[in-house]
Amino acid sequence: MDVIAADGQHMTETAVYYDKDGHPIMHTHYFTRMGPRAAAK
Repeated sequence: MDVIAADGQHMTETAVYYDKDGHPIMHTHYFTRMGPRAAAK
């Protein structure tokens, strides 16, 4: 599941799965927009 914040500058990504023993695992990643990249020369 991906959620983009109202400001358009942040995104939260959540993934849920089960390990080999059947225990639920949840990973949450938080992203911040860095702005435009400088042109490579």
